[in-house]
Amino acid sequence: MKDADRIKQNIDAYQGVNENTVATRHICMLVTVCGPGIEGATITHYHLDHETALYCTEGKAVMFWGDELEFMLEVEAGDFVYIPPFTPHKTFSRSHAEGATFVVARTDPLEQERVVITPELDDGRCDSRIDWAD
Repeated sequence: MKDADRIKQNIDAYQGVNENTVATRHICMLVTVCGPGIEGATITHYHLDHETALYCTEGKAVMFWGDELEFMLEVEAGDFVYIPPFTPHKTFSRSHAEGATFVVARTDPLEQERVVITPELDDGRCDSRIDWAD
């Protein structure tokens, strides 16, 4: 696998299918790795007018979403997740030592150009709600 890119969400991504790699017009597919601990979390963000589907291949994670990140979902290898357009969300690995890996598909071939980060939601509001696996 080629080297990962550090993307806007502050995680590593292995680019697969997108408008920059092939002639797609309606989809992208990549692999992302959310690093361990609080420091490895994504920056809170949303995706303009496109849907996201994730499949967790390794690790355990917790995702927070909603206008105030009020909703929470724990996921692990084998779980699927759907994120609607315009939905603020943030992901943490539930391990202090290991990351969580996802195969990601989006309905936008230029998904990084349509990511909107919302750092005002990165104020620690989720940290105490994580049920650490280790």
